[in-house]
Amino acid sequence: MSGTLSGPGGPIVGASVALSRADGAGTAVLPAAVTDVDGSWHATVPFGLGDATYTAAYAGDTDHTAVQKTLDVALDILETAAQARRKDGSRPLAVLVRGAGRVAAELPLVSA
Repeated sequence: MSGTLSGPGGPIVGASVALSRADGAGTAVLPAAVTDVDGSWHATVPFGLGDATYTAAYAGDTDHTAVQKTLDVALDILETAAQARRKDGSRPLAVLVRGAGRVAAELPLVSA
């Protein structure tokens, strides 16, 4: 997940961007990101086992108002089912292979 934080005067440098993930299990606070000299921030966030809403929030300061953005993510877990026979030809074995995906998200935050 990444984004930029800017205000009326341009990028907001060195600011903390709070991150969280809400899903069926509740809300998890994720490690915060810090903005770079161009106001950009980047974070690697974990996936849950299903759909989730990610939130990036800036608390504001004396010169900038607070702002937050949310991103709804539908996680599709890839599944492939296959069958394999035992060497003796008896009952087939079911094999289920699960994979994970990756989502890149851009969440621009603009403070007034």
